[in-house]
Amino acid sequence: MPSQRQAPKPHPRTLTGTSFLDEVLEAIVNDPRFANRQLERLAVVVPSHRAMAKLRHGLRAKMDGPARMPQFYALSGFIEASSHLAAADPLEVLARMYSLIQEEDDAPSFDRFVPWATVVLSDFAAVDHELGDVHNVFQNLADIQGIEDWSFGEPELSEDQKAFERQWRRLPGLYHKLHGSLLNDGLATRAQLTRSVAEGKGQMEVDHVLAAGLATMSKAEWRCLQRWEERGALTVLWDGDASYVDDPHNEAGLFIRKHRTRKGAFPRSTLAKSPPVVKAVGCSSTVSQTQYVRDTLSKLTPEELDQTLVILPDGGSLGTLLQALPEQPNGINVTMGLALHETPVQSFVEQLFGMLETDSKSWRLEQIQALHAHPVIHQAYGDKDQRWREGRAMHRMIKGHRVWIQAKDFLAEGAPEWGDVMEGLGTLRVEGASAFLDAMSSWAKELEGRLEAMPEPLDLKRESKPQEDAARALPWIPAGWRRFRTVLAVLERLQQSHGPMKSAREARAMARRLLRQERIDLLGEPNQGLQIMGLTEARALDFDRVLVLDMNEGMVPQTSMPDSFLPLDLRASLGMPGPREREARYAYLVHRIFHRANEVHLLHRSSPDRKDGGEPSRYLMQLEGSFHKKDGTPYLNVQPIIHQLPLPDARPEMRPMTVTDVMRKRLSTWAADGMSPSAINTLLQCPRNFAYRYLYKMGEATELQSSMEASTLGSVVHWVMEHGLKAAQGHLLTTGHLDHVAASIDTLLEQALESEYNASLVHRGENVLQLEIARATIQKFLRQEKGELASGTPAPQIVELEQKLHSDHPGTAFGTMAFRGIADRRETVRGVQRVVDYKSGKVEAKELKLKGDWTTQLESGDKPKALQLIVYATMVLATLSAEEGEKGVLAAIRSGRNVREGLLSLRIDGEPLILPHHAETFVQWLADRLTEFAATENVLEHKSDAKYCEHCVVLDPTDNFSF
Repeated sequence: MPSQRQAPKPHPRTLTGTSFLDEVLEAIVNDPRFANRQLERLAVVVPSHRAMAKLRHGLRAKMDGPARMPQFYALSGFIEASSHLAAADPLEVLARMYSLIQEEDDAPSFDRFVPWATVVLSDFAAVDHELGDVHNVFQNLADIQGIEDWSFGEPELSEDQKAFERQWRRLPGLYHKLHGSLLNDGLATRAQLTRSVAEGKGQMEVDHVLAAGLATMSKAEWRCLQRWEERGALTVLWDGDASYVDDPHNEAGLFIRKHRTRKGAFPRSTLAKSPPVVKAVGCSSTVSQTQYVRDTLSKLTPEELDQTLVILPDGGSLGTLLQALPEQPNGINVTMGLALHETPVQSFVEQLFGMLETDSKSWRLEQIQALHAHPVIHQAYGDKDQRWREGRAMHRMIKGHRVWIQAKDFLAEGAPEWGDVMEGLGTLRVEGASAFLDAMSSWAKELEGRLEAMPEPLDLKRESKPQEDAARALPWIPAGWRRFRTVLAVLERLQQSHGPMKSAREARAMARRLLRQERIDLLGEPNQGLQIMGLTEARALDFDRVLVLDMNEGMVPQTSMPDSFLPLDLRASLGMPGPREREARYAYLVHRIFHRANEVHLLHRSSPDRKDGGEPSRYLMQLEGSFHKKDGTPYLNVQPIIHQLPLPDARPEMRPMTVTDVMRKRLSTWAADGMSPSAINTLLQCPRNFAYRYLYKMGEATELQSSMEASTLGSVVHWVMEHGLKAAQGHLLTTGHLDHVAASIDTLLEQALESEYNASLVHRGENVLQLEIARATIQKFLRQEKGELASGTPAPQIVELEQKLHSDHPGTAFGTMAFRGIADRRETVRGVQRVVDYKSGKVEAKELKLKGDWTTQLESGDKPKALQLIVYATMVLATLSAEEGEKGVLAAIRSGRNVREGLLSLRIDGEPLILPHHAETFVQWLADRLTEFAATENVLEHKSDAKYCEHCVVLDPTDNFSF
């Protein structure tokens, strides 16, 4: 038994009623060629590829067996298929025109040619689309009658007018040369190709043409269809509504009124009988608009989402919208045209070209980081393990204060793949324009191969994790990169023919200029799921629910006219389109949205700031104020709505952190291994932050330092003082020791920078000043100590520089405790031990004064420097015999920004000597604090007055969490 042909799976209905394409489908089925199985003799012309796809699918469902389909076309494709010529790429036309211009005596340079030629080609296209006589349009301006504003009839013309007239006179000859040059190769501009078919130089092997949903056509485009009408072989289905087509004052019906004939089907009167619910929604910003869309969509069922269309007149809002959308069960389908600058490709090219402007053989690490994180690179080199290795390598370079790096550095850090990428970037560092274009083209071709190799495009269903989505292909990236390669190819050919660019910098500038004019098309085919389109792409398609964003003046309609050498008065006198026709096109695109929809949401930015949207679109006002029936009642009842973004909830309270057994064990280990003064002070300032930092081992974030921070500056000062005074170790300090440091300061600083930072970074920018600050600080230390020695202050006996201190304290209330630290100088003065610490910043004597119940003054964490000195004194006392200990220990600081005060000593109740009972009191007090911390059911709260709690925003880490 023969198998039955399986019917195609029906597409989800986007409209509960009869759509325009349903009517077109019915017209095809009723055509005699359908019954005779000769549909290949029928050409169906519709506005978009999406409309073609829906018609093909619907027609397959109506066929009862194998049969050929009609020939489906968009209007431009229909015209091109009718011609024996091929449409030349716009960049090819630009290159061809430049070649012709070079034959003239006063040929402009390439950088001046491009903006001029862009305007001229636009004017040529306007003339062709309106079937204008080029000689009549570009005639002597002085001969034009009835136009006074230009003043070209004056006996004496200004130099600017003379230059304009010379340029004007050359245009007819250039027009014919350009088209003749293209014609010799079987090419034509799209406008010239349309004109050629309109003038009868086209042919197509079909018997009949069905044109459906076409409205905003030029004179030449309509003439191409009229030639079929004259043969009785044209059927036109207008996608319009009598409400505005029959109203001569409504600009939305301008094109249909101009082109329709009695043979064409007249628009139906849908809006008068069943108008949609229309909401004009005022939003404060683009983010507010996308939030409104999100809120609306989140309430819909999967079936309702299939019947929903989101229209974006401005492609720049696409990224913001996609980020805001909720998870879509049936996916998201994007169909719209995008300017290349609205895609990540433009920013990638700008970033890449910016890196190439530097003359160094190395690359700045921050630039490499930005390039590595860019979506284009992420898509091309998205292997998770590889990117992890590269990120780890950059992290190590940051910790090493590496600012300028080379490819070999990544090889050394275990990331050879990224080293290869950087080697490839190095090939782009050439001087000549030709060499650069050749290298750039090769590099771009290799990158395109990687982009095209992405196995699975991002469908935006949001069923996977965001990090998984990030590694999948974004369709506008490879599409934009292909366009960039086309720009490079044109520039290469121009350079080979005429050599207009001398340097690589000029080539990059021209590539940037050309890219600003380029566009790409995203053509989505699936008819399931939420649909996102531009205004133009939505023609002939009907949905129950439509949301239109950016309904603001300047956007809908776009009020800026393209640059032109044809004055508006001249355009009007010759019957060429101007602002009225441009605005009529937008008016039609807006009005047709209402034809069959049940609800329409028109979103506009209500901000008065013009750069953020300006005033609402004029069409919103027209719908409310003038789009009325003959009896004065409105066709549409527009409901104004102000969308308010919800106020953020109160900041969630951080749930308390209860000390666990694991934390107690870690605390005991930490205390016994050796507590540093800074860690103890963190415990006192905020116990919760201490737990994150030292028990869960969450370290501080490492950032790239292109300039020295205060901590690095201090390390440099310490290094110089330590190594400069090495000769004094074990001896009484003399002025000769200090003079030696002063004389060797340049060498010591250079060595200190090699050890503590990166010496190659101190010869530019802010680091030059930081280095001088370090030099001045050291010199102040030296002058102060020399002055003290000269005034008779007892000279200290240097015991050790940068001495590592450690002391154990078993048997405390908390158990075994230990301290650790590094003393900048340990010395003796008249038989008394003294520990000295250098501070490059400012320290005042009051910060080192404790009195009375002095341990309570430490509890708040506001006396970190006093705490440091008491810890150092405690460790020194632990190294002394009982007899030596009774003499006490001195602990002091020298402050770089308070040098004149000399040694600032820690004083308890006014006494500078720290005695054993002071140390015992401190150890006992600290043991009590640790015992309280580790107590059962102790809850760690964030101290609101604590400073620098970088980790207290982290909530409830698990017991086994650590870095």
